[in-house]
Amino acid sequence: MSFAKKIAYNTMIQFIGRFFSIFFGVLAIGIMTRHLGVEGFGMYTKVLTFFQLTSVLLDFGLSNATLKYISHESDEKSEEILNKILTLRFFLNLLILITPFFSLFLHYEKEVIIGIFIFSFSYLVSNFSQIWSILLQKKLNTIPLIIGELVTRISFLLSIFILWRLNLGLVSIIIASAVTGLFSVVVVYVGVRKYIKPKFIVDVKLWKDILKLSAPFALSVIFNLVYFRADSFILTLFKSNADVGIYGAAYKILEIYIMIPAMFMSLLLPVFDKAFKENDKLRFKNLLQKAFDFLSMMAIPIMMGGFLLSKDIMVLLAGEDFSGASPVLSILCVVMGIITLGNIFTNTVIAVNNQKKMMFGYAIAAFSSVVLYLALIPIYSYQVIPYIKILIEGFIAILAFVLTYEKVKELPSFKNVGKTVIASIIMCLGIYSLKKFLNADIFITLPSAILIYFISLFIIGGIDKQMIMQIIKK
Repeated sequence: MSFAKKIAYNTMIQFIGRFFSIFFGVLAIGIMTRHLGVEGFGMYTKVLTFFQLTSVLLDFGLSNATLKYISHESDEKSEEILNKILTLRFFLNLLILITPFFSLFLHYEKEVIIGIFIFSFSYLVSNFSQIWSILLQKKLNTIPLIIGELVTRISFLLSIFILWRLNLGLVSIIIASAVTGLFSVVVVYVGVRKYIKPKFIVDVKLWKDILKLSAPFALSVIFNLVYFRADSFILTLFKSNADVGIYGAAYKILEIYIMIPAMFMSLLLPVFDKAFKENDKLRFKNLLQKAFDFLSMMAIPIMMGGFLLSKDIMVLLAGEDFSGASPVLSILCVVMGIITLGNIFTNTVIAVNNQKKMMFGYAIAAFSSVVLYLALIPIYSYQVIPYIKILIEGFIAILAFVLTYEKVKELPSFKNVGKTVIASIIMCLGIYSLKKFLNADIFITLPSAILIYFISLFIIGGIDKQMIMQIIKK
């Protein structure tokens, strides 16, 4: 199989696998929210938020640094380096056993603290697959990664269904989540043994080098983590489980959605990078325009339609008890749109090697968000968070846009944005009419909205077959 065909094949596998992974994840969340209720899901969100914060902080940017370190090494050398980094990963993982004790000072419920300890112990093994996945990506063999993720998602879905039928509580769900997460490690381990024999090798000199190399990545990850996750954590400190559960359910939808534009841009990033390095300005401009047009077609209808469908979507995915999260989701839909468009420029900033300046932007966003959350969440609870996110994500998107322009001196045309807005307005009128006059439910309004939008966009010339085929080809 040629190199180009390998890339195309792996891209297709990743897309299909990620689609089903998201689908099974949504089903699991739907069962969990209905089983745990608002307060129970709030406690689950506490566990997940604490664990995500500590685990990402302790990653030290090793995954990104490892990819950069072995990208030009031979297979034999890569095997030795990966095993040395794997050993370093293990010793760093031991630090996570300390972090659960900090939860004892946060006045969390007993079940939440037990859940944090369970997740922390599972982390000792679960993130080894992150290091192994680097080699699989280098070998253009992402099948074990996708299979591992699907096995984890399906097994967790089945576990949640069984626990729901047995009426078992939060701790049982957390144990299921931790155990099924290890299935992915097993699958990836089997896949990676084709290329290396995993073993522990101590090399203090290389560890120092890799930690120095990972420091910039670690800072960037930490800043991103703070401005993206601090809201949920600060909410757990000041507000009730019900508030945490309501916001957590709406925020889960945002988390699921943003994987889509992120995956799309990650596939285009190497092409942007190559065009910039070869100083092919025309190709870079064309790619930027196509990416902007395509993601605008996603962002604008989501921002506009979210206000009309947020309650229906919230009830469908999480249950009637979470209908109170619909106002939050409607504003988070605006955040989704901003993140979608921002993804274009946060990725092109990397392609044009302007990420050092971007890091200062992430630092400003992190500091500003923490100040705003600490000042306003105790007063306004979760209601204020989406508006702060609009400010922060808008700042990040604009800064990335400016830093990209600074290097390439090119701007995407906005000529198709007007057409997208018109098609979105027609879509919203269709949604309103279906709900107002026919009392249609989400199973009718959502597919109808999608159909109305794309037909309208096609009629007014905002989309054509050639553009879509060119994007898929790239």
